[in-house]
Amino acid sequence: MNICHRFEVNANVAVMTVIEIRPHCSGWKVFEAPGVEPVFPEKRQAINYAQNRASFRSGEIRILGSNGIVGRTISLDQLGGRSFKGKIPRCPGVE
Repeated sequence: MNICHRFEVNANVAVMTVIEIRPHCSGWKVFEAPGVEPVFPEKRQAINYAQNRASFRSGEIRILGSNGIVGRTISLDQLGGRSFKGKIPRCPGVE
């Protein structure tokens, strides 16, 4: 299930961006919103794309395994508006 969350806080509107990365038959699909679902041959490319799309936003990137379970999350708040260049450790079920 692909999910895009928006939360309202009091009179102000706070937006939390959730971008999902999941295995696809020809690589890794990045789901940002309906109609915005590019597929990349390598997981690293999908993660870099998601991080660059999410720059200066609040929320998280979720990397799902083939079983649909979240194996890793990257907090966009921790990125501080910059793309993440570090090494992301492997997670069980997420190749």
